[in-house]
Parts: sequence; structure tokens; C-alpha cells
Amino acid sequence: MESPVPYRIDFFALIIFLGAIQGLFLSAFFLNKKNRKYLHNIYSGIFLISLSVVMLDVLLCYTNYMFNVIFLNDSTEPFALVIGPAFYLYFYTKINNRNPKKYYLHFLPPMLYFIHSIPFLIQEKAVKYNGYISAYHPDLPFIPEPGKWDYDLFSLRRMIKPFIFTSLVVYSGLIIAETFKSLKNNTLQPEEKKSIISDALIFSGINAVTIIIFISFDRDFGDYIIVTFSAILLYYFTVRILNQSAYFHKKSPEVKYSKSTLSEDEKDEILKRIVFQFENEKYFLNPNASLPELSDKIKTSSNYASQVINEKAGKTFFDLIAYYRIEEAKKMLLTGDLNETIESIGYTVGYNSKSAFNSAFKKFTGSTPSEFKTQNQKKN
Repeated sequence: MESPVPYRIDFFALIIFLGAIQGLFLSAFFLNKKNRKYLHNIYSGIFLISLSVVMLDVLLCYTNYMFNVIFLNDSTEPFALVIGPAFYLYFYTKINNRNPKKYYLHFLPPMLYFIHSIPFLIQEKAVKYNGYISAYHPDLPFIPEPGKWDYDLFSLRRMIKPFIFTSLVVYSGLIIAETFKSLKNNTLQPEEKKSIISDALIFSGINAVTIIIFISFDRDFGDYIIVTFSAILLYYFTVRILNQSAYFHKKSPEVKYSKSTLSEDEKDEILKRIVFQFENEKYFLNPNASLPELSDKIKTSSNYASQVINEKAGKTFFDLIAYYRIEEAKKMLLTGDLNETIESIGYTVGYNSKSAFNSAFKKFTGSTPSEFKTQNQKKN
């Protein structure tokens, strides 16, 4: 179908196009064979695909190229309902290394909406044409719709904006709640917490702009602003991934501590004190364990203690704490009281919550405490 209006290619169109293509490339990166073994990468890929597809749809509408592929009009609405749950599940699994209970229910609303949309998706081009111009070109005349029948049985399609609005608000709330919980998780390193806060701000930013546009504009006139802002955040997301990549910023301990004045003998002495605190005093059982406190106990600076742990143990302080806690937990699971709960063991070895314990345990062993216990009971 020929476009009855001129095509529009401008700065916004370029930003949206590049953002959508970048999102698709990023999704391919997260979903490749190497990366999709991690749950959060799978959900990140789903989120990026959904966002990119919606961006391309808005791009077609904004540039008026939708007239040339009018059969695609409004076909991406279910993807808009996937964005919220996909990002939340990415966020949740990144922190907890597991799915929440009945996680599949989060995708039920978009699936039901898609099923309800099937009658519209198979409609004649005239129906799609009228739907498009009513949203983007209300000054153009409608064309006759042959054999028109009710393709919006429950009027759900007319409620798509409130549905998207509600989805974004609900998942923003869930993500904010999860963010506050993660800040209390003493198994996460400061860099991980910064990343979590950054992710929450990205999603909240997209949501805030979307809600403002929904309120401020009639029809779909402001959609291009939403996806332009989303594209800019995708650029930031890409830069952050590059900055976090070990390929780009990995430093050996020798380079990192090249200006340190510690001699090898001094390092060995500090290491002995650290080992004593961990293996004799069981410092790692302290739920409030911190590098400054440990440094105070072994009579050295935090920088020196961190350097020795990095160079001699090949770990960060938080990884060292977690390693000892998990080793202690494994002993308790194998030899302890059979009636002792997993949660109780987690508290005993220094974790303040069951989820933090499960997350750390799976990170080091590849299984949850319950799975580990069951597997070893079968062996015996």
C-alpha cells in the first residue's frame, strides 16, 4: 500500500533505528550458547528483543513506512506487555541466581492478550489501515472495511495503554522492593550493588518517561519520544557492559598494586593472620563481617588486607567470606542434625536471609543447599 503522506526521516528516526538494531545485537549476545546458561542473561535477551521490536514498530509508524507494511500495524502490542515482566525477572535472577516461584505466571497476561489479538491480526488491510491513521493521521479519511466483524470481543485492545501503564507501575514497584532487599544482602560486592541500582534506574527512567507521555499525549503521538529515550538508555547499557567486560578492564594484581610498598615477607605475615582469623577464630561466621573490621583485628590497613587477599588467595574479600561460609555450610549439611533447617544453617554461617544463603551457595556449588543435601543423601 502506497503512503498517502510523505515519509519522515529525521534525527529521532535515526536514533530509534540505531537503538533498535543495537538492542537486537545485544539480545543475540546475551542469548548465545555461552551466555544463556545464566538465567538473568536469558531474561535480559527477552527484554531487549521485546523492547527492540516495539521500537521498530514505533519507527515504522513515526516515519510513515507503516503504510508499506500495513499488515504489521499493532502486531507488537503483546511485546509491550512482555517488557515489564522480562526486566523484573532479569533483575530478580541476577540478584538471586534462581527464578521466583511460579515465574511463568508473569508471562500469562501478554500471552492472553496475544490470543485475544489473533482475530485482529488476521483482519483485512483496511482494518489495519484505519487503525493506523486513527492513531497517527486522524486527518486522513477512513476506507471501507469489507466484511467487518467484532475482532475486539472484550474491548481489551482499546485498553492496551492502561494495561501497559499498570504493568510498568507494578513491575517498577517490584524492582524497587527487590533493590532495597539487595542492598541488605551482605554477599553482594559494592560493584554488584551499583550495577543493581543502575539497572533499577534504567527501568524506572523508561517507565517515568512512558507514564508522562501517556498522560500528556492523545493517541500514539508521543510514542517516538518514549522509544528515543529508550534508545539512549540502550546506548548507556551497552557502554556499561563494555566497561564491565573483563576483556576491556581486567588488571592483574601485579599491575593493580604496582605502587604498594609491601614486601613478600610482610604479605606472608598478613596472610597468616587472615588465615588464623578465618580458620581458628571463624571470623566469617560474623554476619556483619567487613574488610575494615578484619583489618583492625589483624593490625593492618584495609588496602593491605585487600591486596593480600587478592594476590595470595586470588579472591576478593567478599568472595573469601562467602567461600568459607559455604564450606562450613556444606559440612553442616553433610554431618549436622538432619532436622536442622536450611534457613537455620544459613543464619549459623553468617547470612541474614535464606535467599542470600541460597544465592551464594549456588554461586559456589552450582546447586541450592536443598539440592546439595538431597544429592549427597542419595550417594550415602
